[in-house]
Amino acid sequence: MNPYFLASRASWLWLPEPTVLIATLAQQVEDSGAGRIIAWMGDEVPTQFGGLFAAPGTIADQRELTKRFVRAYVKAIELYDRAFQRPGSDGRPVRGDGYDELIRIIAERTGEAPASLAIALPYFDREARLEVEDIAEQIEVYQALRLVAPALKVDAVLDRSFVPSGRK
Repeated sequence: MNPYFLASRASWLWLPEPTVLIATLAQQVEDSGAGRIIAWMGDEVPTQFGGLFAAPGTIADQRELTKRFVRAYVKAIELYDRAFQRPGSDGRPVRGDGYDELIRIIAERTGEAPASLAIALPYFDREARLEVEDIAEQIEVYQALRLVAPALKVDAVLDRSFVPSGRK
């Protein structure tokens, strides 16, 4: 192993070779000459990488608010898709409707530079579909690693009533 150091905003960051980094940090490492991006994780290991979470008490006590939030999230994904995920003639994403405005809003809220965000924008399913089978597979992996109880099932962590109709 050949460790190297990278001066980050707040402290020194030690990175072994190879490592997985968030896209904005990976780009900083490559731009500094301290490392090279050899692959994007999403290209090598396709899986859902996030979701919407709410505490059971929130769902019970504020169900209508939670439903409205999910509807707003789905609408935001549609805007995101139009701005950031439309393919060009070469198949790569092009700047779509609302790109400049949305990248500005995201930059303001995250404190990241728009140029850093442009290379780090994640993919979102354009219809905000939930792949329940993928969640079940992830639970099985965690069970095999003894990180969650063997009896845990998808329906214990997923409230399907919030999944938009016509979607998985």
